[in-house]
Amino acid sequence: MTKIRILDDEPNKRESFRKLVLEARVPSEYDIKLIGPEEVKASFGAMLARQSEFRKHGYWTTEKPSDMPLDGVDILIVDNELREFFQEIGIFTSADEVAYMARCFSTCKLILIVNRTTPNPFDLTGNASYLGQFEAFSDLEIGQAQLSSRALWGTGEDVFHPWYWFVLPRWIEEFDRRLQDAETALRTDADVLTFFGLEGVKEWLPRRVLQTLGDGRLYTFREFVLTSSFALSPRDRAHFENQMLEETSIKNLAPIVAARLWKWLEVQVLPELDIFVDAPHLVMRFPSLLEGDHSNIEAWSAVAVRHSDGVPNMKMELLEAHCFSRKHWLSRPAWYWRTVMNDKTIPDVREPWNIEYVSVAFCEDTSLFAQEEEAKPYRTAVDSPFGLRNIKKLDNVDYQPLQRLAM
Repeated sequence: MTKIRILDDEPNKRESFRKLVLEARVPSEYDIKLIGPEEVKASFGAMLARQSEFRKHGYWTTEKPSDMPLDGVDILIVDNELREFFQEIGIFTSADEVAYMARCFSTCKLILIVNRTTPNPFDLTGNASYLGQFEAFSDLEIGQAQLSSRALWGTGEDVFHPWYWFVLPRWIEEFDRRLQDAETALRTDADVLTFFGLEGVKEWLPRRVLQTLGDGRLYTFREFVLTSSFALSPRDRAHFENQMLEETSIKNLAPIVAARLWKWLEVQVLPELDIFVDAPHLVMRFPSLLEGDHSNIEAWSAVAVRHSDGVPNMKMELLEAHCFSRKHWLSRPAWYWRTVMNDKTIPDVREPWNIEYVSVAFCEDTSLFAQEEEAKPYRTAVDSPFGLRNIKKLDNVDYQPLQRLAM
């Protein structure tokens, strides 16, 4: 059973969030409950105790699930503003602090922060850099209007469907596999870049992307948790300096690593589109990879799939050697661009002078292709040459920051 908990300082708002989730037609067996002030107080008391134990011993222990409201939660929905908790229970906290504590000192899985900006935002930066959302310990940030999105919950389709979204229940399934990977990699102190098949493109990774992994002496999993504030705050990681990671510590650290390195790949590395490339952007560069009638817009849109090993309408046999080696670490099929661009078995690589001109554009706000004249270009905040993207520009969507639409 999927366990969803909604945390907000205003009772009416908590209930409105619950109703919005139900509007998405999630399965009736989902366990959706609201977290009130007393549960917040109990949660913070337990997490602070675990944090103190972690700082002293390098691990924390789990009480009975009933003793900790956030343990075992599959999806935690947190409103960005929590100021009224100070009046009710004397705790002054923020959504970012809740996200950090829940990620590091509970067994909660997916963390959503709601309303950091507006009720219905679309991120034009492409890498969650507008208000520092990338650094936050949330896994996705949305507006409250988007809580009812059937596309987000995987229960149907909606016109507004940002390409950077994933399907919430599928993320949880894949998180369990990432968790197993993270435990193994921490035990062996694997090299992060080698683990993800990126050792050959280190020189192409922007400096800001590499520095997320820590000090950069070795770029190992241990170094990541010991030196990167993207994984742990300085005081929370101080215990591990000059020590090997014990099995008890690995069990606590693996969920942090699984969530944070997923976000590094999904939100920072993939959007560059010159390390990895996903299906919609790949067929735009190399149309010869698209099967079917190229004059049919639906043939193009069919490639925009998430959480799938295969891609409809793509010549997958030409790309098999270039597939991202750990598919459950990204929410969409992806390939190593640097090897794809040099593979002469691909017609558009072998004969670049024959590359077909296409008059379609992939719209990042609908996850669909449209005719070029129907799309509006914008400039993302990535470092690569592939920063120009397109949107359909829907009504009632807050595109932020607007300056990125000025071409």
